[in-house]
Amino acid sequence: MSAAEYCSELITSVNKGMDVAVKDAIESVVDNKFDNKTFVGTLDNGGTGLAPFHEWDSKVPADQKSELDQIKADIISGKITVKSKAQPATS
Repeated sequence: MSAAEYCSELITSVNKGMDVAVKDAIESVVDNKFDNKTFVGTLDNGGTGLAPFHEWDSKVPADQKSELDQIKADIISGKITVKSKAQPATS
């Protein structure tokens, strides 16, 4: 965790999957398929996600964890649409 001094107060955060973007870029170079399209991290491609609960894991009820898993699945499937002014264009 990048802010260990706040572990006792932060329930979770958001992951940015920069490792996924770098891995995809390297693999595309190796496969001679590199292009300069912008990488947009999503739940589906592992480019973003909910961080672990760490010290709070035992305090977050299993039913809430299941609900979060379902929400994630519904976002990935398109059942739930997320809109934001900060959201990059996907086309």
